Amino acid sequence: MAKTSKVILQISKILNTGLSGQNVVREMSQILQECIPCHRLSLGLHILDRWYFYQNDELRMLRPFLTVSPQHMTQSASHDAFALSQPIKRDNISEDQRYIHDKKLIAEGMRSDLIVPIILDNHYVAGTLNFTDTKPHQYTQEHLNTVLSLIDIVAVVIKHLYSQYEMQALHEIISVVQTSHKLEDTLDLILEHIRGQGYDRVRIYLYDESDHALVGTRQVGSDPIASFRGEKVSISTDSHSQKIFSTQKAQIYQRRNTHSAFRDQLQDVLGTSDYEWAELPLINNGIVGKISLDNAPHKFPLDPLRIDRLMIYASQAALAIHHAQLHQTLNEYLSQQHPGRYTTLDVANILNLSENAVRLLARTKNVGTRMGRSWTFTPEDVRQMKNRKPRGRPRKDEV
Repeated sequence: MAKTSKVILQISKILNTGLSGQNVVREMSQILQECIPCHRLSLGLHILDRWYFYQNDELRMLRPFLTVSPQHMTQSASHDAFALSQPIKRDNISEDQRYIHDKKLIAEGMRSDLIVPIILDNHYVAGTLNFTDTKPHQYTQEHLNTVLSLIDIVAVVIKHLYSQYEMQALHEIISVVQTSHKLEDTLDLILEHIRGQGYDRVRIYLYDESDHALVGTRQVGSDPIASFRGEKVSISTDSHSQKIFSTQKAQIYQRRNTHSAFRDQLQDVLGTSDYEWAELPLINNGIVGKISLDNAPHKFPLDPLRIDRLMIYASQAALAIHHAQLHQTLNEYLSQQHPGRYTTLDVANILNLSENAVRLLARTKNVGTRMGRSWTFTPEDVRQMKNRKPRGRPRKDEV
């Protein structure tokens, strides 16, 4: 008991050192290896249909170690421990060989393992903590009890890791506001970051003021809705949209006893009457649109606490989208006012540069016509810039 308390204290101190999430996991793994004998310690996180593993000192962030599809849900002992929320202790993997992945373990010389599920907030199973060794019968009931007494502090570390990842993603979304990305690029970045939080499908609707409606604009994920793009949802007749805009909060909706245009679209795709999805308002001095997400293809439940945290993304996403829309409108205006001339965005696409790099090149070469922060360019200006591009040209995504 004293040894367990000491380990918990050591891991707790790591969280207060200011280390990055991966370094915290690395330090924690070293402490755990001193407590529980093992040839290999792995931390497996299950996100959608993939496993992401952190092994010993070679921690690899978000690189798939084992893909688990719906047709192969029993490929590994890790997945069974995860799916059943129960620890698994095996004395001899060579004799057991229940799982396809066991062949790989045996080939690597592994003979025994101890796998314990990691549960966050008393209900959300995030993954597993795996101890594997080359000796058979390595793990006893005492070892299992020790790991069970430590699993709560491991869960705290995982939440710390998630928080850092969320902050990193949020920072990238915020950076979009400070650059001149195209609207499509902005939407793609927002969608991918939110899906990266662990959701099957994410969609963005943009607001059409003329019709007081939401228009399906972009989506990512498995089993996309074929009729989504361009589909209009009238806010005046959609109770779900009305609720998120009036409360300015995220909402989780269920199929039972509800009615909306989105429900009918989703049912057509899934052929089922049992599902749930979440909607988040995009508001920036007025309605910008909404984000809709679900785990319907794999039927993983939505966590209300995690959905609420996504509102931080939604507020920044609304600002980024509004910024991109204004930029797009300005470029369209300049194109109309100056026919035959190129905007900064046009030249950026032609030269494969960022817009900031185009402005810098224009000032350096004394070409183009400046109107505040905006520029227009003649074909001759573009030709000169193309012949005199700087070495090591910046990428489009550079700030």
